[in-house]
Amino acid sequence: MNITVEALNIELSPEWKRRVESRLRNLSDPQDPVINARTICSYHQGQQPPAEVNLVVNLRGKNIVITKRGEHVDAALKKALDTLKREIRQFYDLRIADRGRVATPAELAAVQAQPVAEETE
Repeated sequence: MNITVEALNIELSPEWKRRVESRLRNLSDPQDPVINARTICSYHQGQQPPAEVNLVVNLRGKNIVITKRGEHVDAALKKALDTLKREIRQFYDLRIADRGRVATPAELAAVQAQPVAEETE
């Protein structure tokens, strides 16, 4: 998986970038992995709300683009990652259904039980 984390008009620490990369890796299914993920965090003075996060994720057969805004970059990032989690799970559920069979309870539980680490500071 190729993950890129960028910042515009703000400085992101290496620890922050590692946290974002870790959260994105946790959303990937080993059998149907995320191919590329690009995150751009920006802060625009004078706009309301000023913080913006753009996520572009490439899965096999689907591209997901998410843009979220907030008062702070961390709030916008949390909203974007939560939305991404829902989108990826929906896609995985549809992919299982498209294979011509119903997902077993174990498969559904595995997809739904994937932990998303809550970041606390």
